[in-house]
Amino acid sequence: GYGSLLLNELLRLALMRGVSLATLEVRRSNIEAQSLYKRHGFIATGFRPNYYKNNLEDALIFERRVG
Repeated sequence: GYGSLLLNELLRLALMRGVSLATLEVRRSNIEAQSLYKRHGFIATGFRPNYYKNNLEDALIFERRVG
């Protein structure tokens, strides 16, 4: 729903501005968000240990080419 609409719009705007690579971080436990990003062509490329200070959860780094 709304997540896909927002992500598509952000990628469209990024393309218009000449961005070639989009990156984002997501909590390791947020499987729903990871599924959304994967459906839109993002792939996990790494992680940031203890990224979230409230519980020291790791963040997964996702990337995809724009365009």
